[in-house]
This record gives sequence, C-alpha cells and structure tokens, in this order.
Amino acid sequence: MKVKFQQILSMKYLISQSVKIKDNGVKFNYLDEEYKRYFNDIGIELIPVDNLENEIDGYLNDDIHGVILSGSGDIKKIVNSGISKRNPVFFHERDVTENKLIEYTISNNLPLIGICHGMQKINDFFGGEIQPYFHCKKETFSEQGIFHDIRGLDNLIGKNLTYSVNQYHDHCILEDNLAKDLKCFAVDVRFNTVEGFYNSENKILGIQWHPERKINDDIAKEIIHNFI
Repeated sequence: MKVKFQQILSMKYLISQSVKIKDNGVKFNYLDEEYKRYFNDIGIELIPVDNLENEIDGYLNDDIHGVILSGSGDIKKIVNSGISKRNPVFFHERDVTENKLIEYTISNNLPLIGICHGMQKINDFFGGEIQPYFHCKKETFSEQGIFHDIRGLDNLIGKNLTYSVNQYHDHCILEDNLAKDLKCFAVDVRFNTVEGFYNSENKILGIQWHPERKINDDIAKEIIHNFI
C-alpha cells in the first residue's frame, strides 16, 4: 500500500513534553524541535503543555483538535516493575499531565496519538502491560538508534507489507500485553513485538518508533493522515 500523501487542513494539537533536570537541580520542560517541524509538515500546529504548572486547564479549549503524547522517558510501571537494566527516567509531574491529557481526549472524543513513550503510556493508562525489550533473553537484546523492519497486520499500513523504522526504546509491548480494545496493526519482524496499535472508535493511535527523527521509510505520515 502506497498512498500519495496530501497535506491536511491546519489543526492545533496539544503535545506533552519531557522533564529534564539542570546541573543545579532545577527541573525544566523539554520538547525536541523536530516534533514541530514534522507535524507542521502535515498541517498540525503543536502547543507544548507545561508539566510544571499545577493545572493545565488553560490549554483546554474548543480550538484544540487532538493530543499527542511525545517520546523519551519511562512510564511509572517500569519504575515499579524492576525490569529495567538502567535507571528509569520517570517524572511524576509528566505522568500527571499525561493522565489529564488522556482524560481530556476521552471526555471530548478527540484523537489521541502516542509516540514511543507516549504509546507505552496509553497502553498503561488503559490497563496494558510492558516488558523488557530483550524479553529476558540476552540474544534478543536490541540497541537503540538502529533501523529494523516492521510488518503490517491489516490495511492501516498494508497487510504483510514491510517498512524500515528506527528504534529508541528500551522496553516493549507484546500483543498479549495490549490493553483491551487496542488493536495491533504492526509488529517488529524480529521479535513480534507491537510497533503500532489503534482504536478507531475512540480515536487512539500508538506508534513505537520516532517518526520525527531520521527514518528510511516514513509510513507514519500516511498513518496519521488516515487516522485523523
């Protein structure tokens, strides 16, 4: 399946940010500028949400067309599970913000898109599980930054068609780990782990790779275009 991409009408989406810490211990919000470039190319204006404010109500209005949960960082379940082989990067402030953003999309029937961390957060929010990427087997460990193939499972990207995508995650979702009502549309051909899921009725989309970073075959634009 190869559909010529056509830019959609301009829309405003809220996007969550990472939390980082300066050398002096002060926390700050961070969002890679590549997100803005990438989504602007497909007609979406991003509005970053501050994690360090007490309330996010000021961001929530009728001008918002959807929400994106960005990548980078870990979800709370990784911290509590002990499965990580490195110190988890988790911030309570971001978790609270993303919970509110998810609840906002549900209440207002708006599209919700999760990228990498964001995909794992969505699955966790709706009751799914997560696994260490190496599946507890050293021989299946996969380094970050590499490219690998994914295979489509249905017509969202073409059944049995393959695409090359990047990898920047340390943990993964197995099909059995998916929350109820989330449908897997692509898997990693190496380990059969979930690379994308969706729920059309509730307008939920999860992508495990980082489409805003250098990529060989950018199928994500077509997925997002078709989804929203």
